[in-house]
Amino acid sequence: MSLEENKEDLLNKFSESFGNSTLIKLTLSNKRLKASDLNNVFIRPVVIREQAVLQFTYRHATRDITSNYPAVEAAGKIDELLKESFLNADLFTAEADYTLLSNKKRQQQTTEKGRFVNRVTVIPPRQAEAQAGFNGKQHLSARAECINE
Repeated sequence: MSLEENKEDLLNKFSESFGNSTLIKLTLSNKRLKASDLNNVFIRPVVIREQAVLQFTYRHATRDITSNYPAVEAAGKIDELLKESFLNADLFTAEADYTLLSNKKRQQQTTEKGRFVNRVTVIPPRQAEAQAGFNGKQHLSARAECINE
């Protein structure tokens, strides 16, 4: 895929994951200009006044600046940041993690990694005792199931 196609693919996955509420966060890193004060940007979904928006945390060397944008405006901001300020993007969703790696020679590579999910099922102590065959003061209060999806 070309440079623009890789970036568009990542932005589409970002918009899709925000739309179906599986977005965890997007990290923009590896600044293009080493002299730039902006180190990276973290983007995550938040709810403000009962409206889902995207919170951008701009990490500078000595301070953090936070701005909130609606989804439509956020996609344009991300595209602009990838063109002007950053080479890499890491998208974390509930289904998978996506990475866009670029270099200054305008070569790009995208990777997708399945998500490792650790689910914990909480069982009331008396029910857990009955299932495990315990009696007295012994308690089994949680059972962890690790599922690799």
